[in-house]
Amino acid sequence: VNECVQGQLCEQPHNCENTRGSYTCGCDPGYTLDSNGLNCTDIDECNLDTDDCADEATCTNTEGGFTCTCNTGYTGNGTHCADVDECTLSASCDSNAVCNNTIGSYTCACKTGYEGSGRQCEDRDECVDPDTCHTNARCTNSIGSYSCSCNPGYRGDGTVCTNVDECAELLDNCRRGLGICTDNPGSYSCACRDGYVGDGITCQDLDECSDDALNSCTENADCTNTEGSYNCLCTEGYEGNGTVSCTDVNECTRAVDNCAENATCTNTPGSYTCRCDQGFAGNGIQCEDVDECLRGEDDCDIDTKAVCTNLIGSFSCACYNGYQGDGRHCTDIDECLTVNGNCAANCNNTEGSYFCTCGSGYRLAVDGFNCDDVNECVEQLDDCEQVCTNTDGGFNCSCAPGFTQVGDSCRASENCTRTVCTNADCFVQNGTERCLCFSGYNVTNNATVCTDIDECSSVTLNACDQLCNNTDGGYTCGCRSGYMLGADGRTCTDVDECADNSLNDCDPNALCNNNDGGFTCSCRQGYTGNGTFCEDIDECTFGSQTQNCSEDARCVNFDGGFNCTCQDGYTGDGFFCADVDECSDGFFKLPLSKQYVQMSSAALNVPANLGTTALEQYVKTSMNVEMERASVMGMQLAPTTLDPTPVHVMMVTLVQGEHVQSGYFGSDCVDVLECEGDIDNCDDNADCTNTPGSFNCTCHSGYHGNGTVCTGETSFQ
Repeated sequence: VNECVQGQLCEQPHNCENTRGSYTCGCDPGYTLDSNGLNCTDIDECNLDTDDCADEATCTNTEGGFTCTCNTGYTGNGTHCADVDECTLSASCDSNAVCNNTIGSYTCACKTGYEGSGRQCEDRDECVDPDTCHTNARCTNSIGSYSCSCNPGYRGDGTVCTNVDECAELLDNCRRGLGICTDNPGSYSCACRDGYVGDGITCQDLDECSDDALNSCTENADCTNTEGSYNCLCTEGYEGNGTVSCTDVNECTRAVDNCAENATCTNTPGSYTCRCDQGFAGNGIQCEDVDECLRGEDDCDIDTKAVCTNLIGSFSCACYNGYQGDGRHCTDIDECLTVNGNCAANCNNTEGSYFCTCGSGYRLAVDGFNCDDVNECVEQLDDCEQVCTNTDGGFNCSCAPGFTQVGDSCRASENCTRTVCTNADCFVQNGTERCLCFSGYNVTNNATVCTDIDECSSVTLNACDQLCNNTDGGYTCGCRSGYMLGADGRTCTDVDECADNSLNDCDPNALCNNNDGGFTCSCRQGYTGNGTFCEDIDECTFGSQTQNCSEDARCVNFDGGFNCTCQDGYTGDGFFCADVDECSDGFFKLPLSKQYVQMSSAALNVPANLGTTALEQYVKTSMNVEMERASVMGMQLAPTTLDPTPVHVMMVTLVQGEHVQSGYFGSDCVDVLECEGDIDNCDDNADCTNTPGSFNCTCHSGYHGNGTVCTGETSFQ
């Protein structure tokens, strides 16, 4: 009897199922059958926590179901809720504030230089605080910021101001040679030397000692005239009474030298020399730090396992992460020796790093340390014939109901006689022949035919990292270019093209940088190009922003770099060049009396019509020059004759060994005025400008060249 058609026995008659000799009642989804087996009661999924609402949503029970609604500050369909970024939509922060989105809300904070609640921000006057800028600096407030500038006589960024030593840097306007410059905080003062009067900027000599026969000053002493008499003073670098003896002053031990802080002072007869300490470059009076790192003069680990940091007068080396040592010698750290590198399973040390791997049946988690179990059954990595059961680190195979295990195979407990299954095994259950689909197949409307499952289109069945290829009864995984498939056949790992030169096309003068799924090439320092092609940068090209040679140095380009060398008359490392004071000790001076220190031939009473050789010998004899060789230029010399007109400058060059003094003459090393004496080599279309110990040539407007040769510019119509 079919009770289901005789009357309404079940509360939900459409869920009544007739059985042999009886019937059963069922309920729609969202309901549960009462104990009487007839009635249905609504299930409160919210209280039972069986809903699938998001953590950020509110669950509301309904008759036979429930609804999910995202909480305030979130948006979505209730099962998936995402945070609303109020900062991009409706935040009410001040225009001078920074909006910071938070989970479910947001905050406002005033920018640097402003103060307030964030909803309202006003400019902060940093200059109110007297400690904002240095004591010797001015503070200027601006909207949202401020600036510090050092007072005149000081140098720095405003937060740190140091006194400018105008004297040491030759920024003073004291009379050169006659005035003494004294540095003061923020300024300087000038005073005349003993024997001169004036304000230090202008000094007049009071010397009456024009004839050595009139004074008894000893060697290394100067005669200084006084009112009605004279005094003998030892020359600079000596001490004594001036008439009996003058002994050398050791400026170094008395700390009266002007050597730089980072220089070594060495006493010499009547003077001293300054030499920059190791790690510094300059003329000894001015020394600048040498950046050993920039020049490649450091001895940090040559295999680029360390970073070089320049220090004042030195440098330091520090090993990169993953290495240990003093920076000059770095060795790999085996991270696996300490707590197994925090790896959950296998730790593998590499040069400068390490990585974790997992055992069979496990896959490395996204944190790179832990191992997650691989569900071989879901990912179809098992070899089960019918039923696969996942286990921790593996899986088990069994036969479906209606089948019996025979060896490694499953066979139907009772053979079918009428049914032919496609892509399935036929078995008998309760006297009925049925089909059990093979793995990777699913039954269709025709219960005897199983069709292929497209695992690639299923979120739950597709376990591929990147590319999925459906196959008959299964699927395979692949990787995009730049990746390789792992041993599990599912995960993709990045290929390091930089580790194998055959996998990248970077130029030999480029650096290869591996990235996720590819690589980039960038030319090394000193080269330019797109990385796959690099060519040398000529840093010495006019207007180049790369080289930083001193303006008094020559730049020489080479493949991948350049060198700087100070020009003649300068000393330094090429990046910093200081003028060589040829008149200082270590060079040779003429022992001339003051009456000979003139700028005309009349001072030496040079006879007329002397040839060049005779003129040279005459000057040596007259000036008592005790040198191996001396040469004389000036006075409008002709090839074999001398124009005795006393209007031209005398320039004497002394040579002994490798020491040369040029551009000066006289015992006081008076500068030769080559331009006024017409002994320069400037072009007729150039201007001559005298400099200490030399001269410069500059082409006139409309001409170009180096000054010694000037050619007219060509105009085009």
